[in-house]
Amino acid sequence: GNIWNILEYEYGCLVYYHDPHIPKVPSTRENKSFEGVKSVPFDPSYDLYVIITDHDEFSAYEYADLNSPIVDTRGLTRRMDIKSIKA
Repeated sequence: GNIWNILEYEYGCLVYYHDPHIPKVPSTRENKSFEGVKSVPFDPSYDLYVIITDHDEFSAYEYADLNSPIVDTRGLTRRMDIKSIKA
């Protein structure tokens, strides 16, 4: 399954997403159960961050100030001096 399904259904996490280019999840075969979920503002209080796209504006976020793990599936953080889990 995708990361959203794994976190929400297998681990019981509350999952939010932030994407300035996609204000709500569109209907596709892969994300039918999340269709219509709205993008939320970036919030530094989350327990875990998973980067699954590397829009240019994401480079401006202050990831080093976060006190939570970052899982980076796109290599965005390798250009920064911060700790992250490469996935």
